[in-house]
Amino acid sequence: MRDGLKNLEKPTAIDLFCGAGGLSLGLQKAGFDVVCAVDDDKFAIDSYRQNFSHRAIKQDVADLSASDLLSELGIDAGELDLLAGGPPCQGFSIQRIGPDTDHRNNLVLDFARQIRDFSPNAFLMENVPGLLGKR
Repeated sequence: MRDGLKNLEKPTAIDLFCGAGGLSLGLQKAGFDVVCAVDDDKFAIDSYRQNFSHRAIKQDVADLSASDLLSELGIDAGELDLLAGGPPCQGFSIQRIGPDTDHRNNLVLDFARQIRDFSPNAFLMENVPGLLGKR
């Protein structure tokens, strides 16, 4: 283990698709040390940074390199306790009006790739029940 996590007593987490930070806040209240958050929306990241002191990155999760981020944080693959995220759900929502295709639906697969690459001890993915439907 590198110096990045060896002195931490709390389980560690990274929040992907963090938005303004609701999930990060819940994770902190549950006892996690959120070490980084990622979202591609400028306004969400600006809000996030107003509420949290850890690193918040404006980047598309589809373009995120787990190995680069782990290296920057001083963490090895497999050392992270939790990779959390809520990929966009609009394309899966049963309330959606319009065609069944939505380019954001692929972000669920990008989240799965990040799980593989970060190799956390656990992951948490939040989404809507429509994820299991035809969309």
